[in-house]
Amino acid sequence: MRSLGLENTFIQGEFGGVAQAPIRTPSNQRERPNTRPDANMQTTPDDMATLLAAIYACTQDAGPLRQRYPETLTPEECATILFYMTHNELRSPIWRGLPQWDERWIVHRHGMSPAQQGDVALVWGPTGPYVISVFVFNPGLVGWEVANQSVADLSRIVWEFFEFQRSQGGPEAGAPPVLTPPPGYVKVAQEYAASAANPSAQ
Repeated sequence: MRSLGLENTFIQGEFGGVAQAPIRTPSNQRERPNTRPDANMQTTPDDMATLLAAIYACTQDAGPLRQRYPETLTPEECATILFYMTHNELRSPIWRGLPQWDERWIVHRHGMSPAQQGDVALVWGPTGPYVISVFVFNPGLVGWEVANQSVADLSRIVWEFFEFQRSQGGPEAGAPPVLTPPPGYVKVAQEYAASAANPSAQ
């Protein structure tokens, strides 16, 4: 993460485990907002969005991952990361904020704890791919219903922005990538739920 310039992300122990000595980052040195980050692992919405965008760019043989690791990380391996992300079957909250959400090409990863939850997604939108990353923190209010609706509303607003951009002559989206299982992949007995990003449910 540091080699990619993502200074606010680290893992130094298990989530909720015995706290290690805190690692200072630009983000956790601010007084506000204080989201009570876990001493063992931290990140930010910006870092997660940047990383997911870099993974997608890598599939196109571009971006910081290919520049930093040209000999050890291939576009095919980055596509494999996106393929495995299709196995995340929790289809909320970013996913549910999209119009005709069950028809949309999206891969995402969510995270949650008692007072926090977040979701980062790569969406094939009206003008092409975009990344959206939303973290919610409100210990007195962050129940599933309130948090999910807030994130879904943000997701809808972002989609509508690109929809408006397309209506004003913005670029056409083109076809989304076709994600396929990597070599050696063995399908489990029970299939995953099919989606636009993984129609074969492998």
